[in-house]
Amino acid sequence: MPPRTDAPAARFAELYAADPDPWGTRTRWYERRKRAVLTACLPREHYAHAAEPGCGNGSLTVELAARCDAVTASEPDPAALAAARTVLAGRPGVVLRGAGLPDPVTVPSGVDLVVLSEVLYYLAPETVGRVLDRVAGALRPGGDVVVVNWLGRPAEAPMSADDVGRAFRGDDRLRPLVEHRDEEFRLDVLRRR
Repeated sequence: MPPRTDAPAARFAELYAADPDPWGTRTRWYERRKRAVLTACLPREHYAHAAEPGCGNGSLTVELAARCDAVTASEPDPAALAAARTVLAGRPGVVLRGAGLPDPVTVPSGVDLVVLSEVLYYLAPETVGRVLDRVAGALRPGGDVVVVNWLGRPAEAPMSADDVGRAFRGDDRLRPLVEHRDEEFRLDVLRRR
C-alpha cells in the first residue's frame, strides 16, 4: 500500500548525506536522457522566468538557466541546496531558495515556466492539489508547466507518475500540449489558459 502522506523530509536528508548525487543526475544515462527530452519538449526557445521546485543538486537548473532570463530554483534539503549553490555559482539570473513544495515561494507569481521534475509523486494527493492551485495561480496566461516523473514507484511515494499526470491534465486551467511516455518516464507539458 502506498503511503497516504507526503514523503518524510528525513528520507531525502539521509540520501543526500550518504551521496551528494543520490540519483546519479550527473552520471546516469536515464537522467541525462530525461533532461534532453524535457528541454526538447519545451515549446518555446526562451522563457523570461522559470521556477524549479525540488531542484536537487542543480543538474537540470543549469540547463534551464541557459533558456531563461531568470530561474527561481528551490530545494528543502540543505546538503542538496549547498551542492546546487556550487554548481550554479556565477550563473546570472539564478536564485536559489531553501524551501520545498507546497511553500508558495517555490513558485513565484508571474513565472512563464514551471518545471516539476520527479517531485510530485512524493506528495500526497491533497498536497499535489495545493501545488496545482499554486502553479495555475502563479503562471502567466500562456505560460507552460512541465511535469515529469519516473514510471517506477518509490516506496515513499503516495502517487504514481500517471496519478500526477491525470491530476494536471484534468485541470481546466491548463491545456495539454505534449505527452511523452516511454519505458522509463512520463512527461507532460501543459499551457496556462
